[in-house]
Amino acid sequence: MRALCLVQELMSRERVHAACAAAGWQCADGDAPQVRWDGIDVVFADLGEENAWVRETLATRPPAVRLFAWYPHVRGDLREAGRVLRADVIVPRSRFFRDPLPLLRSVTAGETIAD
Repeated sequence: MRALCLVQELMSRERVHAACAAAGWQCADGDAPQVRWDGIDVVFADLGEENAWVRETLATRPPAVRLFAWYPHVRGDLREAGRVLRADVIVPRSRFFRDPLPLLRSVTAGETIAD
């Protein structure tokens, strides 16, 4: 699978890359408002980051590109924002950081997870 990481915070971005490597996925960073979706299977986003361009970019995501997003557990409004963005996986940040590999496998299996 080919992943796109729209995460600005370095530690979170490194965790995404490490999880993707462990799953055997390719992962590239996206840091510009103009994202090329060709060949991308899944996109990662931290909804807790206050980057308007990330949400604007996610709104242009083709239906075939799965969205894996997380949010601070105290921000239920961001969980709802993930649902509006049609997130396939939307979990609290702590769940993603605790053990991301099973969550990545759920993406591969086509499952939807919303916590």
